[in-house]
Amino acid sequence: MSNETNGATTINVTFKKTGCETYLKDVSNLIIGNMVEPGGSTFWLSIDQAAWTWNNNGENVKAFGLMGNYDYQNEETTAYSMIVIDPTKLEAGTYDVVVTLSTAEIGPGNNILKFESATVNGSSNIEAAYPSTYPNEAPAKFYTC
Repeated sequence: MSNETNGATTINVTFKKTGCETYLKDVSNLIIGNMVEPGGSTFWLSIDQAAWTWNNNGENVKAFGLMGNYDYQNEETTAYSMIVIDPTKLEAGTYDVVVTLSTAEIGPGNNILKFESATVNGSSNIEAAYPSTYPNEAPAKFYTC
C-alpha cells in the first residue's frame, strides 16, 4: 500500500459518560479497545487518560470499531454496541471525535452502558463516526432514572 495520505490526517478521540447516575456510580475501570493504529497495533485505553490519537501514516487506513469493557459492581461487563470511525470519509486534516456512552436498558432490569453517539469537530457526521450494533443484537432502549 502506498504511503500517501488517504482521508483524515489525525483523529483525536475522547469519551464522555451520560445517563442514569444510580447505574454510573457503580461503573469503574472503563476501557476502550480494538482501536487499530495505522501501524497495525491494537490496544486498550482507559478513558480516564488523555485523548487517544490516531495518526494517518498511509498504512491500514480504514474504518475501525471502538468497543468498551468496564466493571459494574466489580463484575466485568461489555458495553452494548460499538462506535465505528472511518477516516476515509474525512478530508485530510485534524479532527476531534467525542464519543458518548450512555446508560441503556436492553431488557427488564438488564441495564448496560451503550455507545450512543459521536460528534466530529462538534457536529454529527454519520458517515465518519456512528454507533453500530454487533450482529444479531436488538436495538437498546435508553432510559433515565
